[in-house]
Amino acid sequence: RSLVCSSCLPPRRCQGRILLRDWRRSPPSQGGMFEAWRFAAAGLLIGPILIGGFVFGYNSRTEPVHWTVAFGTSPCLPPCGLFVLNILLAVAFIGLYGMYLEDTWKPDWFYFLTHWSITIEVVYFCLLPFVTWSAMQAQKVLPPYAAIEQPFIVSVTLALFHIQLPSSLLVTGIFWTLLRNFTKLCLINDDEMCEHLPGWLSISVHGADFLLCTISFLAGRIPFHRKNAGWFMFAGTLYLAWSLLHHLVLAAEEPLYAPLDWRRPPSTMKLYAIIAFVVYPVLIGAYMLLGKMRDCCCGLSAEPQQPLMMQPPNMMRVE
Repeated sequence: RSLVCSSCLPPRRCQGRILLRDWRRSPPSQGGMFEAWRFAAAGLLIGPILIGGFVFGYNSRTEPVHWTVAFGTSPCLPPCGLFVLNILLAVAFIGLYGMYLEDTWKPDWFYFLTHWSITIEVVYFCLLPFVTWSAMQAQKVLPPYAAIEQPFIVSVTLALFHIQLPSSLLVTGIFWTLLRNFTKLCLINDDEMCEHLPGWLSISVHGADFLLCTISFLAGRIPFHRKNAGWFMFAGTLYLAWSLLHHLVLAAEEPLYAPLDWRRPPSTMKLYAIIAFVVYPVLIGAYMLLGKMRDCCCGLSAEPQQPLMMQPPNMMRVE
């Protein structure tokens, strides 16, 4: 213990170093189990990132759809209607975020997955009206078949789009299955031990936000591409790394979530392996399919204002 901690370190930080030492060293009584868990945890951190890069991708471009079409047009709304919708969604998310933050704030507020997810959603929907307006203005001043470089802010918004859309469904699914089993709700189950519905703010960030994200997706033409979906897997892996650091470095007495309890590494890593290697790809594939269905049903190729595919080689280039 004296080699790990010194008298000048705070007790909490000292305890964290002891936990980190115990994680690295294999107690003889456990026959190297900690060493095996250590390598398994490293594989769970590296594997999804590699899959996100090689199977999916960390691209942030809208091709073959031009970015002005992807962000500035809608299959069911005029451009001004799309802009108003994005403004309303931004106001709704900012209001919801403020009320939820005021109601649930505590020093460790940003430790939890729900709060990561709703924060990303708010940032995305705050950027979306600005990008929509920029796309609408670019369509007005650009001649037909003119090319314009995709701005950096559009790439950032597109990366956030590929994170917030599946993560809203993931957080909703985890909340209503692993954390609060919907089958035990009094609305469904008449048992004496049934659980009542949580507050409306909790329902808003574990369901209503998913519906708003889906409405925005279906009302627009932003493509959900496989080559951009790696950002979702990267964000999910980043939270897993944070939960592990929360256990080892901060020496937390209680886990962030009961299913994500690093005091029982085998069950935690089995759960995350299912989420990372099964649930993540299924969510990505589901949204890719939903995007194709939206484009086919709403006639994406029939948009007359801008060419949807990349322009021919003899097009005029606007810097």
